[in-house]
Amino acid sequence: MIVEINGKLYANLAIMTAPIELESYNPDEMECTLKCPYCGEITKIGETRMISGYVGCDNCYFKDLQPRVLKLCATNYQEYMKSTFYKNGLTKNLEEDKNHDTSK
Repeated sequence: MIVEINGKLYANLAIMTAPIELESYNPDEMECTLKCPYCGEITKIGETRMISGYVGCDNCYFKDLQPRVLKLCATNYQEYMKSTFYKNGLTKNLEEDKNHDTSK
């Protein structure tokens, strides 16, 4: 749903997250563009994906968001519920994973 706040247009993509400012408006809401709340990539609303209330786009969803959410839900439910990983975003999470890689 598109809403106007202080003269700017925002999209409400999920109940538990703040509205996201639109980059461009289109009368067809699915064609409006915004920055992905997880990775920051510009994407159409109609091309976003959600898992357990977390929203991503094709750039990040299969690469990191979906596997991370599924893994945390199964192995670290407290972290999953805190959603710190989501607030960190794709770049920071991948960098932290790289820095904590124990396979080397």
